[in-house]
Amino acid sequence: MNAGDLLFDRNTVSNVINIFKKKKTYIVYGDVAFYNSDIPMKLILRRQNNVNNIFLTYGTISHQSIFAKRNIFKKYGKFDTRFILQADYEWILRSFVKNKIRSYYTNQTITKYLREGLSSNSEINGFRERLKILPLYFSFPQILFNGLLIWFLYRIVKKVKRDWFSKG
Repeated sequence: MNAGDLLFDRNTVSNVINIFKKKKTYIVYGDVAFYNSDIPMKLILRRQNNVNNIFLTYGTISHQSIFAKRNIFKKYGKFDTRFILQADYEWILRSFVKNKIRSYYTNQTITKYLREGLSSNSEINGFRERLKILPLYFSFPQILFNGLLIWFLYRIVKKVKRDWFSKG
């Protein structure tokens, strides 16, 4: 968690503990509600239920919404602090892509994430770090194909929104 980030409610930790007890998993993650300090009651929910390699080449799971068992860090390592803004992203790729650690998505909001943090204000530097991390876990064709696929889908969605929903 970062400064300004909060657990979503007082039952979050006990809910996650119960999931660890019921499921044979090493990582539990859920959704995130983004907010700005000037409007703390307005939350924008981000579902994180479709995590796969295509998603992870352009997106990530918010580390604030992840709970991992301690032995995962002992076995596979902690955050790589060479990456100042994207250490969480590298760890997520190492866990999900390289080591395929068994994880479980819970359909509940885990955290309230303050959108005004360091990585939010340093997008260019974060993008540069991401470009160093991606080749550690994906081949160049995967990065290129997934990037083009996402760009193409984004363009289609944007066009559909403009064409279908902009007409009065």
